[in-house]
Amino acid sequence: MPRHSRMRRAIFSAGVLTLLAGCGGGSSSTSTLTSLNPYNPSNPDANAVACVPGTDVIGAWKTVANNNTVMPDSPNLNFFSYNQPSINSYGLVVFRGRAKSATTGSGGQPQRGVYTVDVCPAKPAVYTVADTANTLVPQPNNTGAMFNEFPSIPRIDMSSGVLATRGQNEPQWTYTDPTTLLETKVGTAGLYVTLPDGLTTGMNILGAVPEFSSAMRVPNTVSTTPVKFDQFPGSPSVTGGKYLITKGNYTDTEPATGASGPARVGKTGVYFRDLSSGTSPVQVIADSNTVIPGTPGVKFGSTAPPSAANGHVVFTGLDNEDSPTAGGIYVAPIANLPTLTPLVQIGQTPVPDSSGKPLPAPSAPAPTASAPTFTQVGEGLAFDGRYVAFWGAWGTDPKVANGADPGMHGVTLNCPTDGDKDIQAACKGQYPSGQTTKYVPSNQGIFIADTMQPGKIWMVADAEKGSVTHTQFADFLYWVFSGAPSSTGSSGSGSGAPSSAASGSAGGSGSSGPTDAEPPRWRASAFAAVDGKLGVIFKGSLNPGFFAPTPAASAPASSASSSTSTTAGPTPASGIYGANFKAGTGVGPVFKVIALGDDMSILDPAAPAGSYVSSVGIEREALRGGWLTLTASSLNALSEGWAGIYATDFPGTAFKTDQATPMANLILGQ
Repeated sequence: MPRHSRMRRAIFSAGVLTLLAGCGGGSSSTSTLTSLNPYNPSNPDANAVACVPGTDVIGAWKTVANNNTVMPDSPNLNFFSYNQPSINSYGLVVFRGRAKSATTGSGGQPQRGVYTVDVCPAKPAVYTVADTANTLVPQPNNTGAMFNEFPSIPRIDMSSGVLATRGQNEPQWTYTDPTTLLETKVGTAGLYVTLPDGLTTGMNILGAVPEFSSAMRVPNTVSTTPVKFDQFPGSPSVTGGKYLITKGNYTDTEPATGASGPARVGKTGVYFRDLSSGTSPVQVIADSNTVIPGTPGVKFGSTAPPSAANGHVVFTGLDNEDSPTAGGIYVAPIANLPTLTPLVQIGQTPVPDSSGKPLPAPSAPAPTASAPTFTQVGEGLAFDGRYVAFWGAWGTDPKVANGADPGMHGVTLNCPTDGDKDIQAACKGQYPSGQTTKYVPSNQGIFIADTMQPGKIWMVADAEKGSVTHTQFADFLYWVFSGAPSSTGSSGSGSGAPSSAASGSAGGSGSSGPTDAEPPRWRASAFAAVDGKLGVIFKGSLNPGFFAPTPAASAPASSASSSTSTTAGPTPASGIYGANFKAGTGVGPVFKVIALGDDMSILDPAAPAGSYVSSVGIEREALRGGWLTLTASSLNALSEGWAGIYATDFPGTAFKTDQATPMANLILGQ
């Protein structure tokens, strides 16, 4: 009998307090995982807090996992696909990966899971957090439910080995509904955290079940009866070794007005839970009932997945996600309904240059125009406990349609042709031609803000169309078609980092089936990470107009200590870039970390001969405590694919670069 079949037979029965204790608080009522290497933050081998980085990771890229790596609990399966990794301040990496047998080919369902690797030790090992073949959903679970997907990247506490992941699963709880008196199966999504006693439930969607409403119900609702969360979009954040912070969506019941009866209204918010107690309730930072600071009578209509560190949380909240006229980026202490401090306010905060001074007013078309202010801000905020890195745009007008907005320009997106078959079909169903046009701001950039000095903001890099001089970058937005199609199919084959496309390029496919409660659509994201002691790392697409074409044969080769080598083609491409930052002087010149077309052997000598980088990815927790991690994939002339996750350590207080022009290259090490 297969292992997962044996595990399915386990049916739990326990008192309510015991089950709630399994939702944090150090209870042993956690998941069952019979892997060879189950991750536990208390295991010094899996979480080597006192390790001192060596020369294998200082001045070099070290492989965290690649296509030669086998899954720890499935030794016949090799990893072949990886999402963007997260890392903490002492080199513990967590990532979502897929694996399959070398003989599987494009058929079959790959095994998926969340894994950790501490890259500091000389011989790091892969540990399993949870996977789709062997892991029971932690308590409460009286059906023997197992995970079937991990739809978002996992994240890790900056200062501890506690990590959090979002999971989708089979219905995990059977009970008799007190209203209908019918047996009901519920609970297909939740947030899970690694505590010293194992994988534990942080939050779930059982808030309307009487046994669990005291801990899992949505707080601050209009409805007086318990309301459950519908979903937790994006990735949860974890900090302080015990706080889980997330975005949550729910459906509330508004009271009757006039002749109309009670209305069901979709709402959103940012929530947290203290996992030091298994019975602690979910609490609210801000939600759709919260008035936007400085905007009387206007409440948040949209919130984004937050980031947390050092006892504080940062998040993006807007009145309207598609055409914001109020809201922005906020910081707050982790507390119930705390005071929100604005860091960026839509339509009010001036757009700065790299020294922190406001950009001048445009000279055309109206000489009397005022200095530009932010009109859009991104959802994915990187936060190191003081500094926030974010994407922002200016010069757009929310009062006109995107196609008529002079501050926007159209980009053509092509439906994905690889990856999940249901996602491909959903895209073609919406766009029979396989293409569509979306609009993006013509003026956009990557910025860093100081939460200890609200109002202090610096530009890291910008992309401005129509400027007098060509900017270095053309775009910072990357598109993916993702969501929950009506049917659940198999994930396609492929290799490497998640497929995403810069504006104007072919799109990538995201997760399928029950991995997201929202219907499939095109989504745009920007990617940046921050470490205030070093600077900012971000993903961007270069502007060919800024660079004089240089034949590849005549381009100078990088030294062995540089992170990159000669670019394969004459035109600079999309890649990972960075800049030093010092609060006293601002942001330094942009440098290249790794870009499409670079020699893959710089990252991974095990890649097939002649391989060049074909995709790269980072996330908001990629740069912490001097550690940098990323994912990359490659191809060669024989179409041999390769992929992996890589990390390096910077023990100094600044990034070092070479003297290449017009853009320097990052040099690894001190």
